[in-house]
This record gives sequence, C-alpha cells and structure tokens, in this order.
Amino acid sequence: MRKFAILLIAALLISIPAFAIGNQPVAEHTAVVAAGLIDNTSTETVVTVEVTAEVDEQNLTDTVEGEEIASDEIAASPEPAAEEPAPVKTTAVEPVAKVAVVSTPAPVEAKVVPVSIVTVAPAAPVIAETAPAVEEKPVLLTPPAPVVVTADMPLIDTSKASQGIVTINYSGTAKARLEVRKGDAKYYYNLYKGQENFPLQLGSGQYTITVFENTTDNRYRAADRSIIDVSISTANSVFLASVQEIKWSEQSLATAKARQLTSSLSTDREKFEAIYRFVVANVDYDTPKLATLTSTYLPSIDQTLTSGKGICYDHASLMAAMLRSLGIPAKLVKGYASTVQGYHAWNEVYVDGQWLIVDASVDAQRRARGAEITMIKSSDVYKKTLEF
Repeated sequence: MRKFAILLIAALLISIPAFAIGNQPVAEHTAVVAAGLIDNTSTETVVTVEVTAEVDEQNLTDTVEGEEIASDEIAASPEPAAEEPAPVKTTAVEPVAKVAVVSTPAPVEAKVVPVSIVTVAPAAPVIAETAPAVEEKPVLLTPPAPVVVTADMPLIDTSKASQGIVTINYSGTAKARLEVRKGDAKYYYNLYKGQENFPLQLGSGQYTITVFENTTDNRYRAADRSIIDVSISTANSVFLASVQEIKWSEQSLATAKARQLTSSLSTDREKFEAIYRFVVANVDYDTPKLATLTSTYLPSIDQTLTSGKGICYDHASLMAAMLRSLGIPAKLVKGYASTVQGYHAWNEVYVDGQWLIVDASVDAQRRARGAEITMIKSSDVYKKTLEF
C-alpha cells in the first residue's frame, strides 16, 4: 500500500510541468525591410560631367505677344558634355542629367552644370582603326563679317523653311530665347544679336516659332510668334545646313580642310572615314576646359581645329560641319551612352542609305591611351535626347 502511494505521488509530479507550459503562446518575430531607403548594391563612384545644361522648357508656356510668363533662369542647351566612361548616373542636371551635362542633356536643357574629369572605361577591342599622323595646327583665318540686322528684316524669317531652317534676325538688347515647337516636341535656344539659322529637325508639319524676351528677373514675354506649315523639300536637307550649334561657311578654315582631305576621294563613305580619322587624330580631349564652361557655351569649329583640342560638344560640332560642307548629312546628337558618364554629344552620319553612329571625342581619348578603336558604334550603347 505504501509503495502504491509513492508511485501515485510521483506520477502527479511529472504531469504538472507539462500542463503548466503546454498552452503558452509562441512569440513571433517579424523582420521588416524598408525597400528603397538604403541601396548598398553599388559601390561605384558617380562623377558629374560637363554639359551645358538643359532648358527648362516646362517654364516657357504659350502666351500671346506682350503677355508675361514666369520662367526659371534658362540657358541654351549646349554641350551635353560628357565623355568617356562609366554607366550613366544622375547627378544634377536637367532631366538630362545624370550628368550635368553637360554632360551636356540629360533632356536637356538648362541650368548651370557641374563639371568633373572623366576617364575612359575599358572596352573590348573590335576593329582597330588606323588614324592619320597628327598634322601641324593650322592658322586661324579671319571669319566672314556677321550679317548686320536692319529694321526692315523680319524678326522671324521662315523663307527657307522648306530647306529645314528658320532664320532669326535679332537686334534687341534683352536676354532672349527661341522656342521651336512641333506638337509636343520643343527645342530651346539662346538668342544673340545678329542673324542665325535654327533647324526644323522635327520633319514636315506645323511648327510654332516663338521669340521670348526677358522682362525682369525670371519673367519673359512673347515678343513675336509665327505658325507655319512646313514641307521639307529634300530629305535630310536640314542636316546639311549651317545652324547655331554647327556653324560653318565656305570661308571656314574647317571646310577648307575638309575639301583638302577629300580632294582625291570619290564616295561619301571614303570622305566620311577621312574626316573621322582626321578629327580623332588631331583634336585631343580638353579636360581642363570642363571647369571653364558656362551654360551659354557654343562650339567654334575653326577654334577647335586650330587649337587641336575640345570637349565632346566641340568634336561633334566640328565633325558635323566638315561633313555637311561636303554634302554629307550629319547630325550633332546629345544624350547618354552606357560607356560615358554624364550628358554627352556625338554624331550620326548618313552614308550608304543609313545613319551611322560615331563618337570622335571618345575615340580621341582611346587614341591618346593607345587603345584600339571601333569607328562605328552600336545603337544599343547610345540613347539620344536631342538632335541638331
């Protein structure tokens, strides 16, 4: 009996702990991740590049003549400026900006851009192009006198619209801007006293051309406006013209050089390759220039030729001008390239029935490093935002 009592007590003691803890709830711990707050996936250093900012087109809205509009301080859309390397990252520049761009871009267009030195990213060699020997720098010639604007000249001259250009004869003293609009697409330019041509590069159709003048602070008024129906008479004629960003004439030193380089050549392809090789071999990339750029910078083809150096904007303008003077359609393009950090400028050239992409400033840097060069670039690498 005593043994039975001891066994009963032991059994009760063993069952009590199980009952006491068997219904306790299990604590759950949830780890929360705040997506997007921190990104440690990239350790790449972002470098901003030249470009003359892009225009804040959103602030120049339609208005009738004399009516004022508010606008951020805007500068033309020069240099998308950036050059070789590294994937595009945005830093401060207009939509365009992953670079400043300019780089030159971004869409470009305008605020003052941060600058920085760019290095060329390594690329697998494909076709080694042989550049000609560097030539002695030519002497700068005196450019032809600019056209004097008189009172009888229209502010907006559309007489050459069928050739793909509109001429602005500006004689005012106020800061002025030009808007070229077709549908939802718009291009903006700074205006300076004198006569200048601007491209109608958006094809045939209805354009609205407006000249804005600064009144006070950041306010502009529509000084004049013209709405025209344009029918481009010859395909690609707009990409042969002398315009603000690609200004050339028969008297230009650069056009004389183009004629000299191609005098014994017969096909457009041969002439194109001769001009490309000359520019790559004789115009170095000018890194220090990046620190001196203003938002109103425009290339001078003869200055680039005689100095033998320039930024991407200069290379692209010189190439386009020399080719256009030979009757070969060529575009100055602004945008981004996966091999270049920042807003950038390059060329598209129409040869053998197709547009070919070339990048003289990138190839000039590769040439300086002794790297191999592939003349024709892949469209997968380049993303244009503007073309002139």
